Parts: sequence; structure tokens; C-alpha cells
Amino acid sequence: MTTRSRSPWSRPARFRYDRLAAGVILAWHAGCIVLGQMACFVTWEMPLVEENEPPTIFPGGFADGELVEMSEDTTFFVRAQDPDSQEPLLFLWEAGNDALFGEPSQIGEPGEEAGALWYSVVVVAYDPDLDGDTVQCHIYDGDGASVDLAWPVVVL
Repeated sequence: MTTRSRSPWSRPARFRYDRLAAGVILAWHAGCIVLGQMACFVTWEMPLVEENEPPTIFPGGFADGELVEMSEDTTFFVRAQDPDSQEPLLFLWEAGNDALFGEPSQIGEPGEEAGALWYSVVVVAYDPDLDGDTVQCHIYDGDGASVDLAWPVVVL
């Protein structure tokens, strides 16, 4: 299932003010007001800290959380994009408690904007022991943000 570090309904601003810098500026101005010294009202630009957005998932293959019925080897396919960077995404796959290997590939050429589209494909071998387990894909960007997908499996 898709997990995010914040609610999908309340998307924060792309940038936020650095709290430490805001506190220093507030303390400086408060001290000047108390002392009555107008000369210490110096202004400077408030630094902004860019927020790291998690990768964005695009439909492909099975929908997140969709029950997958396996009667033979099954192919899982995920497409994702990092809205903050053109750097490659890391796709880590698991079936049950076993790691699977799928190489990420880029779709098309990256443009001048961030957010190259990447995909990863993995084939899960038919295994009756997977019945009731899940196949998971963990997608990480280069700055630590991540998103997870999971599909429950029923072996026929």
C-alpha cells in the first residue's frame, strides 16, 4: 500500500521558512524594540528551505493494494517520477521475505525540468509458499524520500 510521510489531502507548500533563522530575526527585532534603538532594525533575506517531495507513482501493471492471483510466473511493473530531481530512483522489490531484483530504467530523455520518469519490472516466480503473502516495491529518491507499494498474493 502507498505510504507517505504526510497526508495526501494537505499538500504543504513547496518551500518553508527556516525556523532557526526566523527565531534569530524575531529575537533581534524584539531586543531592539525593548532597548529603543531604531538603528538595529537591519533587514536581510529570510532563507528558504526546499522540501523534499517523495516520488510520484503512475499507474502501470497492478493498482496499489490490488489482490494478485498467481497461477504462473507474474510480472510486476511500476513507474515513478521524482518531482525534485532527475537523479535515478532506487526500486527495491520483496516477495514474502525474499528480495527480488529488477533494474530501474528511464523512460525517454530527461528535460530541463526535474522529474525524469523511471520504471522497474520484476518477474515473481510461481511459488505456492507465497499464498497469503505480499509483493512489495519500495521506491527511494536520492534525498531519502520514499513511497511503498504492496500487492497481496493469492496462489491458485
